[in-house]
Amino acid sequence: MHDDQIILNDSSPRLYERGLLVAHSSDDEGSPDVGISVGLGAGQMLYAGERPGKPGWSICIYPASGDATDIAVDVDAGEAVLMIEAVAGAICRST
Repeated sequence: MHDDQIILNDSSPRLYERGLLVAHSSDDEGSPDVGISVGLGAGQMLYAGERPGKPGWSICIYPASGDATDIAVDVDAGEAVLMIEAVAGAICRST
């Protein structure tokens, strides 16, 4: 684990903090091999990654409670990571 990494579980309210970029990883390396998200604030996050019952990676908006809203399914993982990083950068520049 890198010094700038923290461990969050999937119920952590920090996941929804505006502009917080999170790599969802299956190991301690911290690479986004499972998914990546950026907090949108107001109890929502934009997520790209693996989802149960969906092929490949999906892009969706996850609320802190309730069901996710699908945006796209079976997307290219590398392109999805770049998109989430760009959105995170735009959010951080606007605050």
